[in-house]
Amino acid sequence: MQKLSTAATLVLETAVPFLVFAPRRLRQLAFVLFNALQAAIMATGNYGFFNVQSIVLSLWLLDDKALSRVMPFVPAEPARARPLWRTVMGGAAAVPLLTLGARELLSRFDFTRDKLRKLDRPAGWVRPFRSVNAYGLFSMMTVRRPEISIEGSDDGEHWREYVFRYKVSRPDKAPRQVAPTHPRLDWQMWFAALGSPPRWFLSLLVRLMEGSPEVLSLFEENPFLDHPPRYVRALLYDYRMTDLETRRRTGAWWTRKELGVYVPPVALGRGARVQRGPMLEWNTEA
Repeated sequence: MQKLSTAATLVLETAVPFLVFAPRRLRQLAFVLFNALQAAIMATGNYGFFNVQSIVLSLWLLDDKALSRVMPFVPAEPARARPLWRTVMGGAAAVPLLTLGARELLSRFDFTRDKLRKLDRPAGWVRPFRSVNAYGLFSMMTVRRPEISIEGSDDGEHWREYVFRYKVSRPDKAPRQVAPTHPRLDWQMWFAALGSPPRWFLSLLVRLMEGSPEVLSLFEENPFLDHPPRYVRALLYDYRMTDLETRRRTGAWWTRKELGVYVPPVALGRGARVQRGPMLEWNTEA
């Protein structure tokens, strides 16, 4: 299934775009295929409003006659044959853009960079117009899923986990559909797990030790209802989805393996203050 979906995506994203410059019926086919891909992505992922935006942008592939079938307020003017000269001119104008676009894509691969140097100067000419660029939503994806777990403790030995509302946390918690919005904290946790702790993450730990109601409301479960924890720490895990048999047998959606300590156990020191976000004074304990 994974190989089939990957192959279908490659075809839809590399071959079907050329139908944009084709006659009316083929453009309508491209519209259907593009939006079938967007619908599949929306059903299986959380990419915010990007899929909705892509669907709206694809409406220009439809003429008034096609739109009038679903939008009665659009006048159903008869489609007129496109003059041959316009087709030829449009194709000629598309060739340099497609060539430079292919250059941007192929330049990501080491074995093609030297062969593309002849196109560096033309690419520089059109760069100010932003007609061709290397922008791509998640064009570079990770192959692993590191996730951060935040835990609190009263004694530094027994730890209890804060459960996020939307982000992966407990292995038995099913993934949730939240698009077209992105919960800010859960969304930023993904980026935080890809590098060293950012300043805002340290501020988050401080607020948990202070028992901030505003911050605690961002979590689904607060393991310290009566008082804030004395210590907090953050661990880094590698998450992988379970197969169907394991899910039926155990109820677990994820398996996770601890990768190490993301932030060691910390506590608020005497007179510790928070200014403009991160705590300025820390007591770090092994």
